[in-house]
Amino acid sequence: MLKSDKYYIEKEIDKFNKLGYTGFLNRNEVNSIKSIFNKMHIKYDIYESFLDCDRLIIYSKMPDITCFHIITNNILKHSDIMGSLYNFNIDEDIIGDIIVNDNEYYFIILSNMKEYFIDNFDMIGRYNIKLEESDIPIKERDYIDLELIVSSERIDSVISKITNINRKYVEELISNKDVIINYNTLTNKSYVLKEGDVFSIRRYGKYKYMGIIRTTKKDNFIIELKKYN
Repeated sequence: MLKSDKYYIEKEIDKFNKLGYTGFLNRNEVNSIKSIFNKMHIKYDIYESFLDCDRLIIYSKMPDITCFHIITNNILKHSDIMGSLYNFNIDEDIIGDIIVNDNEYYFIILSNMKEYFIDNFDMIGRYNIKLEESDIPIKERDYIDLELIVSSERIDSVISKITNINRKYVEELISNKDVIINYNTLTNKSYVLKEGDVFSIRRYGKYKYMGIIRTTKKDNFIIELKKYN
């Protein structure tokens, strides 16, 4: 664990001790804190906004959560919403999942920042928006199922197939820190994917690796991926 990661984990544990809950965390951060709490026999629960969400809360006292529906006549991307939210220079752990569902847009936050967003969040990029409180609109994530033929489960081989670019350019993606694996920057191009790994490729989307379906006559592998919609 990097020093910066260790500091962040310590800060979230301190928040749990003071308030009874952490902020929103990615699954790697949750696993790190769970490991510490289990060793210390600390009781806790995990809040998930919906099945297979990205951002979770560890709590003994559940905080209030607000979901906002973004009202707009324009087409937005997940990255547009995320960029605008993080431009507020607030703590990252205030923000939960961003949901894009059939040209409807939502995001989840800790309710102690609700009024701040109502008063200040009125634009995404160059588009005017309005916020409306809402129930969380989905109970499980929507995926696109993919099957690919690859020569190995190495991540560079899989990325090459997804993006239709050769291994040399895949190496550039990795060296430019454009690939995230299990919420960490990928540094090992030879990493062999394991069932359940989640990775994202900048400009190409986010994927969950489901494993090998079968082997072909030429000893290649047919693998299954779920692309986040």
